[in-house]
Amino acid sequence: MSTSISKKIAILGAGVSGLSAAYYLKKNGFEVKVFEREEYYGGLARSFIWHGFTCDFAAHRFFTNDEDVLHSVFQLNPMLRHIRRSKLYLKRNWVNDPINPMELLPLLSNSEKLSLIKELSRPTVSTEDTKNFEDFILARYGKTMHNNFFRPSTEKLFRIPASKISVSWAKRKARLVNPFKKMDGKSRKYFSYFYYPLEGGYGSICDAYFRGVNHDVIMSAEVTGIISKDEQVAAIQYQQNGQTKTYNCSAVISTLPLTITGSMLGIDVPLSFQKVDAVYLLIDKPEAGPYHWVYFIDSDMSINRMVEFKHMSHYNAPPKTTVLCAEVTSEEENLSKKVIFDLVRSGYLKERDVLDSLVIREEYAYPVYKVGYETIVAETLSKIQKIQGVYILGRSAEFIHREVDDIIDASKKLVKRMLLEERGSDLEMATEDIIPNTIAIVVLSYNNVSDTLECLASLEKIGGGPYQIYLVDNGSTDDTLMQVRKQYPLVEILALESNFGVPIGFNKGIIQALRDGFNYVLILNNDTVSDTAMINELLKVAKQDNDCAIVMPRVCYYPPKTAPLSRNDVWADGGYFRRFPPTILLKDKRKNVDFDKPRKIEYAPTCGLLIHRRAFENVGLFDEGFFFFYEDWDYSERLRSAGLNIWAAPDALLWHKVSKTTRKDMGFYWRQMGESTGRFMKRHFLRSERFFQQSYLIIRDFLLKPTNIKYLKEYLQGLKSGNSKSLDTYPDLSVLLYGNSNDND
Repeated sequence: MSTSISKKIAILGAGVSGLSAAYYLKKNGFEVKVFEREEYYGGLARSFIWHGFTCDFAAHRFFTNDEDVLHSVFQLNPMLRHIRRSKLYLKRNWVNDPINPMELLPLLSNSEKLSLIKELSRPTVSTEDTKNFEDFILARYGKTMHNNFFRPSTEKLFRIPASKISVSWAKRKARLVNPFKKMDGKSRKYFSYFYYPLEGGYGSICDAYFRGVNHDVIMSAEVTGIISKDEQVAAIQYQQNGQTKTYNCSAVISTLPLTITGSMLGIDVPLSFQKVDAVYLLIDKPEAGPYHWVYFIDSDMSINRMVEFKHMSHYNAPPKTTVLCAEVTSEEENLSKKVIFDLVRSGYLKERDVLDSLVIREEYAYPVYKVGYETIVAETLSKIQKIQGVYILGRSAEFIHREVDDIIDASKKLVKRMLLEERGSDLEMATEDIIPNTIAIVVLSYNNVSDTLECLASLEKIGGGPYQIYLVDNGSTDDTLMQVRKQYPLVEILALESNFGVPIGFNKGIIQALRDGFNYVLILNNDTVSDTAMINELLKVAKQDNDCAIVMPRVCYYPPKTAPLSRNDVWADGGYFRRFPPTILLKDKRKNVDFDKPRKIEYAPTCGLLIHRRAFENVGLFDEGFFFFYEDWDYSERLRSAGLNIWAAPDALLWHKVSKTTRKDMGFYWRQMGESTGRFMKRHFLRSERFFQQSYLIIRDFLLKPTNIKYLKEYLQGLKSGNSKSLDTYPDLSVLLYGNSNDND
């Protein structure tokens, strides 16, 4: 921690703004006290347990384009990465989110259809001079989209006419997939994925900050006044247990609603907030629908949006029931009854499925952005700034729409500002603790004890260690387990009862390694031998890219040779998809590639890979629907789809005894090859592409290789099975870390 600073700071409110500010201030030597009116912390970003489910207050998800903020949150809290699944209920129909106006055409009158096409296809109209939400939408998207989509949902949220809502809200939130115009794919309004905490709900983000300052948080303490002397903060006054108390301080950070902060300083602030009722429904089904959240647009629907928590994280969720949470801003006589009625008539559930309900209200959920509010906010902040030592932070405090990533970023910037004021420019802000590059090695074995012992012997000599080694044995019938226990007692053995295949075997070891806190996992087949410098060379490449998920070594044919190595010695050093004839090649043969420099690649085989923890946090484990083919190509596809990178490290050497195990039973080999081919192509290719590629593979592997014809029947049986089996989704990180392999996200 940094050198102690004499300045004492009072933070009003223990939501994500107050807790994150307190966390970073304390790390930088400030003395802080956080005062929270409620008996709980977290504010709108809190979570709680109800009927065994971890529930948030309303719907939350984490998304940011700020790498620094993303790093901060991931350092503090394991996060899951989800591909966004959401839907809109509009004019008694379900449509996609973000909405494509062409989906509305069947729902409109003939005159509206013509108007819609005309309005969307017209040249872009300037919105610079628009004064309110309605004017902006009419200028940008036209009357038809305004009346049928934008106005009902927005007026339902704020409970005021669209003409009285500030244009700034339209600029921040209005989104539309206009088929006649290019969509701004960089805008956060169109994010296709998001993050969510592995366990503890969205409130676990606050939990992480709270753990760093828990002894400095005072609960059930309602701040009633900010005391200043000569326009300098001197103390705060608060009520606790019926007593009025004073805390002397030289600075105050208020995260309370701006109206409340202004009142304590004698400033009238003519702004208002919109309440939100969160209606929780316990449903007697494993899941109510396939979506993370849904939006209800029509004005006669009480719900603004709704989330299903089980889809955000399966961790510790009861398997036979689920919980929905509907956000409601309208006033209803019987709120739970109206929400259930609306969901039943939308077809989302049946009334008999509802087992229980709960309603929680937050009075200051949304600032109401009326026309002219910006001027009021600016004038108020100007008056507050005259009192030295008062800082304003957070959505309600600043009366500005901020997501949690914005709040964390604002907290860091405020702390940097306060450090600058305290110490001058010569400073470096302390943030999260750095996680060291801890590495675990997972070796997968199945018989061939001599190979396993040779693999482990090479790992004993590898540089940078010692390393924790896990041996996952896939039901060996020889004396593998006995010999490993005898010769390598420090190796942790994870024995499976029978051969469950490559993905299940590696997943078993990865689960244990991440439970034990490692942030890199090196996976190896037992028929490999590692060069002494391999891990250090892999790490060199991994550290150069913050989006690196996997680094593969240069995999050469066994036995080991001394340098220099030729291309003929290489079995695999980075796969790629060749369009014609269509296939995935393990060994890159293109002439324009520099194989002696680290490079991004498309595919990496599982015989030897260094995998960063972020890979598992983003896309989960290997798909256990495979057995020993294509699980690595599938994983590579998923990683690249998630925006992560796969690298080849040419100076990291691994020697591989190719296909020593898989080709012993050729009938089984070809049946598994066929099933894996079908499964992989079903997930990643169009039906028309699959037919062409599978036909080519049959010609290549059987018709042009007559010795394989006797196995064609087994291959076709496997291909049929792979094409017909359902694509059960791969286990997510909650499964990875906490077991229950049958509970897949």
